[in-house]
Amino acid sequence: VAPLPREVAEPPPGPVTLHPVRTLKHHTDGVTTAAFSPDGKYLATGSKDRTILLWNTTTWKTRPPLEGHPGDVVGLAFSPDGSELASVTSGRDEAAVRIWDVGTASAKRTLGGAS
Repeated sequence: VAPLPREVAEPPPGPVTLHPVRTLKHHTDGVTTAAFSPDGKYLATGSKDRTILLWNTTTWKTRPPLEGHPGDVVGLAFSPDGSELASVTSGRDEAAVRIWDVGTASAKRTLGGAS
């Protein structure tokens, strides 16, 4: 079996410059982490302001902030079906991971204890 031909594209001349399409400004301090839901309908952002925002990627409106972390929100991950969002903080917390219900934008449960 012969290998498939492979086209090699020439790299663009010089550096590639990316330009923002949208600026999201609802956090009151810097964004430290972000994650898209598996279906692409939501963008979750975590911030040094200790909140998480769920952005609708069609309208770019947010749900009420998810609050409860004692420190910067430093990690976010959606469940495979997109119904839950896991978050972790840099602050000392009574839970290692917080789980949020994406549909209701509310706290659902916690996993683990403080380290």
